[in-house]
Amino acid sequence: MLSSTTRQTTDAGFRRRFHLRSLEHQRPLSAITMAFAVVAYLSFVATRGVVDAPAVGLQYRLACGLCLALLTMAMPRAKTPWACGAVGVAYVLTLQAGIALNISGLAAPLLWALPAMVMVVMGAAPLWLTPVQFLFGTVAFYAAGLPVLLNVHEAHDGVRLVCWMWIAISVLSAAVFHGCFYWLRRNHFLLEDRLVQLAATDPLTGLQNRRAFKEGAEKLLSTPDKSAKFSAIFVDIDYFKSLNDRFGHAVGDQMLHE
Repeated sequence: MLSSTTRQTTDAGFRRRFHLRSLEHQRPLSAITMAFAVVAYLSFVATRGVVDAPAVGLQYRLACGLCLALLTMAMPRAKTPWACGAVGVAYVLTLQAGIALNISGLAAPLLWALPAMVMVVMGAAPLWLTPVQFLFGTVAFYAAGLPVLLNVHEAHDGVRLVCWMWIAISVLSAAVFHGCFYWLRRNHFLLEDRLVQLAATDPLTGLQNRRAFKEGAEKLLSTPDKSAKFSAIFVDIDYFKSLNDRFGHAVGDQMLHE
């Protein structure tokens, strides 16, 4: 068994373990949040249907809702952090396309789009697993919506200014939310990782203790491969008691450690 003092964890290795652990925690929460957004989107579609204004075909707007539902079901099946991020980016881009379809033909499209442009980014901020995913997802969301915002000719300068102000506020708030949530998850993982290490290692030698050995052995022996062969090596130190009696337990402990 390897001593814990010899297992040097690189930054990349730590980040990988941290992100995989975050993935386990985040997938259910992300799926629930995405499902709620699907319901909100369908409410948007229903509300748009009662407005007397030219509209894009209902089938196209419902198709966006179907894509959102499929992406929501794909989230719990994401096996890697990057797969989770890819699903998230595809989701926000599809949501942005649905917003554009629903506000088409309205007299005040910016007022209709603004709540979604603000809340989507802020609501998704804690769910991105990494800062890179948050940055890419936020930029992709607004980049996809930028042509819609720029092509609205009916809005006067005051409305445009208010819209850009709220978008700026939402981006800054989302960055704070994501940074704080990421920091909390990271500190929680550091504490959890430390506790697991302390529970599985002997404090004197740094070797795995009996609990860790038993769990590892049970996992190894439960392998379905019946042809696998295992061996166990037992090491005994002769006359160790005499070493403690002659030089003291501190020397004996140092010998065990070395």
